[in-house]
Amino acid sequence: MSTSTVQVCTLSDLPERKSTEAVPLYRDSITILSKRQRVKQRFKIPRFESLNVPKWRKSNIAGVPRAKSGISLRSSSGEKKSEPQEEDRLAWRYDRTDRGHTPAILAIRPGHFLAKALDPIMFEVMDFLIEAAIDLAAVDLVMRDDVPTIQITGALKPSNFDKDIVPNLRDMLDNRIVSETGCVGNEYEIMFMTGSIERETTAPADHYRKAGLPGQSVGVQGIGWSTGTIGGYMLPKNPELLGQCFALSCHHVLLPTNKSASSEEAKGVQVPFYLKVVQKYHKGVSWKLPSEVIVESPSLGDHQATLERSEAAESEAKDALAELKEKEVFGSQTTRKSKSFWKIILDNLQQTSKRLQVFDRKFGTVIATSGYRVHPTMGVSLDWGIIRVVNSRAGKNIMKPANKGTWMFWDAFANREIMITDIADPAFGEEVYKVGRSGESYGVINGITDGVNLPGNGRLTREWTIIGNAKKEFSLPGDSGSFIINRHLQLVGMIIGGRDELSYFTPIKIILQDIEQQTGKRFSL
Repeated sequence: MSTSTVQVCTLSDLPERKSTEAVPLYRDSITILSKRQRVKQRFKIPRFESLNVPKWRKSNIAGVPRAKSGISLRSSSGEKKSEPQEEDRLAWRYDRTDRGHTPAILAIRPGHFLAKALDPIMFEVMDFLIEAAIDLAAVDLVMRDDVPTIQITGALKPSNFDKDIVPNLRDMLDNRIVSETGCVGNEYEIMFMTGSIERETTAPADHYRKAGLPGQSVGVQGIGWSTGTIGGYMLPKNPELLGQCFALSCHHVLLPTNKSASSEEAKGVQVPFYLKVVQKYHKGVSWKLPSEVIVESPSLGDHQATLERSEAAESEAKDALAELKEKEVFGSQTTRKSKSFWKIILDNLQQTSKRLQVFDRKFGTVIATSGYRVHPTMGVSLDWGIIRVVNSRAGKNIMKPANKGTWMFWDAFANREIMITDIADPAFGEEVYKVGRSGESYGVINGITDGVNLPGNGRLTREWTIIGNAKKEFSLPGDSGSFIINRHLQLVGMIIGGRDELSYFTPIKIILQDIEQQTGKRFSL
């Protein structure tokens, strides 16, 4: 497979964009060869040390692309669309099946009349909904088919929602809208959605590198039911810690909540008892844990999934060779080339399987976490955890190359890894990028901090929210801990959870300040 060498890119290195450039496909995967007809298909294996990017592939970005929804795959009209102007950059479509219709879910723009009206009374609205017997998960404000919409998410829609609750909410909002805009009759919708907010920690990826990079899979040693993401790396400023490497992820990734008594665990591995207790939300720990918690990368669940795919691929290759031998026995003609191809494939798979089995996945130990807490003045969730990284796995804050053809700005970083060197406050309406366990993604910061009721917090919060672009959700299960950067390549936050098209994050400055307050330790990138 031909490759092109990766360069590390900073903002000052931006090349001129050419509209005819091809689109890179960046992927580390084990592909299962399902049929003999796929003889000429190239086989990809996990990379251990390589920082090469696979050969490029062209992609058509015209029209509204398909996207994955919680219900099914569904495309919209497929109409040709021109590249959006700067003022329309928030209007990226997200496909979702809704009774046969595919609504466009967009970020609300900063300063929108409904955002101005809802923002000061968000906690009042959430308290009202809870008093109305709604098992509330979130109150989100989005543009839905170009109509500003308040999405109320809960476990079950009350029978009197449309008749009683919605009119009361409109009364609360309309007076504020009049005072903000000076006019009446502004159109907006209020709708109920059944669902819950999850702190995202599940399903498979391949991350086998000795030197770590942001976005790798991570989990507690011996636990197969919880997986998250290594956001990135931090340098200590305290003299006694100099020379050591530390990584940042989420508390709920490093001290996960066991949700089932029959949760899968590795045999022969001592898992701390307090991590086995079902439905126990763990409190924060500072610098010394009651017993050592070892974390691995990739996580046990991802490692087992990789081994299963590798075994399945080996089985496919063996079946193909057996089929060729059977044809020879019965006098059918076969080519030496086809036999040689499958033998090479099988040999590569067996070597890869051996390397996967012996790869040392120990990444480090947990030294401090926030627990499930809420910032006393900012009202955002605090959900961070610090790992002391073993020397052999120490890494740098260099993100994978952006996938070309998504947004014009990020095209400049195709085939160039992105160096994170600074931090900044997030801004409403800002375009952002992340690399997590599920891969890279792009989105827009919503124009209001949404009201959220996250499990474990014990109180309502206001969370910064990102809405993904047309191609995929901004974050998926297992992306908790992912770092988020803006167009200036500054780190602005870390993913803590989400649902459907919405992802919630905590600003990085708040996290670093809280770490210093809780542990007395100061860190920088």
